[in-house]
Amino acid sequence: MRLPVKINQRLTAFTLQEMVIVLVITSVLVGMAYFSYQAIHRYYRIYQLQSNEVLKAYRLIDLIEEDLEQASTIEVQADEIMLQVDGGTISYSSDGEVFIRNRVVDDSFRVRNEVVREYLEFFDLEK
Repeated sequence: MRLPVKINQRLTAFTLQEMVIVLVITSVLVGMAYFSYQAIHRYYRIYQLQSNEVLKAYRLIDLIEEDLEQASTIEVQADEIMLQVDGGTISYSSDGEVFIRNRVVDDSFRVRNEVVREYLEFFDLEK
């Protein structure tokens, strides 16, 4: 069955001019949203970098305070601070840009010398 079609009948639709205006308005809004997002992201990244630097400084201060509380002796040299703590030595130094914390731990192993000697002989490391 065929529907009757009238040749002179007008279909209701948007005109090309109306579609172009909507497209221009939409592209302006999308552009504004993109640049706003970009600016917010840039400011957040700067904030994040600054926060990380502050957190590193606080962590360094906490470590120094903790080490000073545990230190039995403190030796200050021109470019280094040495702290003797239970089980090792902690040194702080700076090269002008970064602080370096070096911890040397005194360690001992409860192993008989014969076992180590046999192990070394097995791998020919003692010779």
